[in-house]
Amino acid sequence: MKKISRMLSMRWWAADRGEPEPEARRRQPALTEAEVRHQLPSRGAAAAAAAAAGVRKGSLLRVKGTTGRIVADGSDDVDGGGDDDGDARPRCRPCVWCAAADFPRLLDWTPGEPRPWIPLSHVLAPPAAPCPFCAFFRALLGDDARGAVGGTFAPYLRIRRAFERLDGVGERHELAGAVLGEVMARNKTLPRGYVVRAEDDEDGAGAGAYCREGAPARIRGRTVTRMLDPVLPRSWIDFCRESHGETCGTREAPIQGLRLVDCAERRVVCVDDLDGVGDGLEYATLSYAWGARTTADPRPDPDGRLPDDLPPLFADAVSLVTALGLRYLWIDRLCALPLAAAERRRQADLMGETLARAALTLVVAAGEGVADGIPGVGAPRDDHQLSLQTRTGVFTTTLLRPDVEVAASAWARRAWTFQEGLLARRRLVLTPSQAYFQCRALHCHESVALPLRLAPGFSLGRVFPPAGAPRPAQLKERIGAFMARDVSRGEDRLDAFRGVLREYARIDALAVDHFLGLPLFHPGDFVNVAVVGRTDRLAVGLGWMPDRTPPSPPDPPEPCYALDAAAAFPSWTWLAWTLRAGHGAAGHVFGFNLVGEASPMVDGVRSPPRMDAYVGFADGSVLSWEADGEAIAGKADAVAFLRLRTYCFDVRVRRARPQAGSRALDDDAPLSRANRATVEAWIRAAPPPVDEHHGLTITAVLISGRSWGDAPPCAATALICHRRGWDPAAPLVRLGAVGIEFAAFDVQGDDGAVMRSVDTAAGEGGQGEERDLEVRLREVDLY
Repeated sequence: MKKISRMLSMRWWAADRGEPEPEARRRQPALTEAEVRHQLPSRGAAAAAAAAAGVRKGSLLRVKGTTGRIVADGSDDVDGGGDDDGDARPRCRPCVWCAAADFPRLLDWTPGEPRPWIPLSHVLAPPAAPCPFCAFFRALLGDDARGAVGGTFAPYLRIRRAFERLDGVGERHELAGAVLGEVMARNKTLPRGYVVRAEDDEDGAGAGAYCREGAPARIRGRTVTRMLDPVLPRSWIDFCRESHGETCGTREAPIQGLRLVDCAERRVVCVDDLDGVGDGLEYATLSYAWGARTTADPRPDPDGRLPDDLPPLFADAVSLVTALGLRYLWIDRLCALPLAAAERRRQADLMGETLARAALTLVVAAGEGVADGIPGVGAPRDDHQLSLQTRTGVFTTTLLRPDVEVAASAWARRAWTFQEGLLARRRLVLTPSQAYFQCRALHCHESVALPLRLAPGFSLGRVFPPAGAPRPAQLKERIGAFMARDVSRGEDRLDAFRGVLREYARIDALAVDHFLGLPLFHPGDFVNVAVVGRTDRLAVGLGWMPDRTPPSPPDPPEPCYALDAAAAFPSWTWLAWTLRAGHGAAGHVFGFNLVGEASPMVDGVRSPPRMDAYVGFADGSVLSWEADGEAIAGKADAVAFLRLRTYCFDVRVRRARPQAGSRALDDDAPLSRANRATVEAWIRAAPPPVDEHHGLTITAVLISGRSWGDAPPCAATALICHRRGWDPAAPLVRLGAVGIEFAAFDVQGDDGAVMRSVDTAAGEGGQGEERDLEVRLREVDLY
């Protein structure tokens, strides 16, 4: 099919136009067999791109007004006259390549016509005379077009049907035949997107046209103005209220004691003092990044009145909430922080309910903090939408995909915003380029118009995960995503994730409790275990792994996470670990060793024989994990350490040669080559002092396993621990966790056991030397 399409792209002039193929067109680079990709234009100003492509003052080739529109309709003046000073502008004509391609006809494609691949290499070197189509496609390619002249880069345009490109749109979908212009380019990092026909009168002008029953099954582009028209997001919200019923929730009373900003009175009020709370008071919540520019918190006066000098972002949020027809708004800095510590903690525990009961959550994924305001509300949006006006109509671009734009924002780096975006039932996201709406059933873009009755199955850059009842296996994904977020105070990590944990603790039949963030999977998710005890559940949770990528000895990747030296949590919980500088969150899969992906997730896994667990607190008390569960849950003091009585073994760490400062495990270390290389990478990432000459060891603590003493194959999870700072007098802390494969577990005497036939080549696809490993029952305190 690709070969036939390339032939059509070279021959369709003669077949459909009755014209010879231009000589210059024949000299263009041949199309490559590169993977087909769909791209979106750069957010750079269209005027600058058009100027680079040959636009000059007085030409019809220009960015019209503030819409970023390039005019190529052949008229003398689209505004009905000349320039503002009265001078007429000369006619602007397409270059020979663009004239041969006949882009107005191609973009206005109808079924039955050829769909060629149109090379766009000529737009990389703009012609001497201004060409509107060269300007449009050069602006569309953005940074990908710069510096590419003379190379082998061959961008091209294809006409696509929606079912060929859009997730959720099959061949029998009502939107299957929608026409999309797709520009393929060399730069794989370009955002994805399309060129589509813009809305016109026959589509039914007005923001609510696509909400009504019987709206045409089309995908159209919507002009994004510099200031947000609140009528459009209001139509999305109203459609959700009327159409989604229980899916997106009905009105509910706010949690008791919740304080809200009364946007009409500009003061903070308590919901307990308001009328109509029992009928379901409607309010919005605000999710944002505070930033570093403003240090002083705005505080209401003793009567609750807001200060006159609210940060721009807060002031814009109040204005937008009012324009959307709501009156009350929850802002943490104004409503929660002034509360007493006990009440603030109670409301933090109920954060999930606060978000779920809100009529709307405003997500400000723009700027670096509260001093920047909200684009399109308090100040015009800087980036113009790129569009093209031809004789067959206006074609516009769908702008930067919202999920790409949001992921690059300061909002997406902040830990507190994770649960705010995840748990809200309706979100209105404000990005630098457009507004985006997502409820539990659909998502909408300001730049894309389509019938909202068809939107639930349509996917074009969904920002938040699809809605649905939480499943235990999903919690691993949530933890992994949260670990990549930044939090200014380490002690806030649990509070910033508490709402998510609470949601999973409410799952029907398979509730997942937690202990300092460690999931305690429900006994019903264990199979092939006679009796599931609290120690078994804790043992599985301790086996978390922040990166499940298989190691590749002898040079495994450096660890992506590091123990936070200032962490307010013990090393054995993921709350104490942060992403290392220079490591992105992409590609890392958080999980638990020996735990599957679907319920029941834990097959035959339990704690080692004779294992006991105790919890030590800052006040010096130590409670039994198995017997004192209620006392541990009600304890107000901070957890200091975890005492485990289980089987362990030590491995000596020696100096490696020829590098005097590097370290390696002892040659007789009873670990597979993959595990050995991984542990050595951990040691390199947290090295002992260079002048340390005494003998160093690491301790492997067995915490869970499958088929203890049963028929092979057997597998175990071992925590790899070392002395904090490699100081022999310091407490043990976690370094990582590894899996060990063996044939049988042979208990010997009161405190000894032998792991038979430990596979030293496990994980490498081959068989290595099998060795017996002696382990001893010890009591260790992990900090």
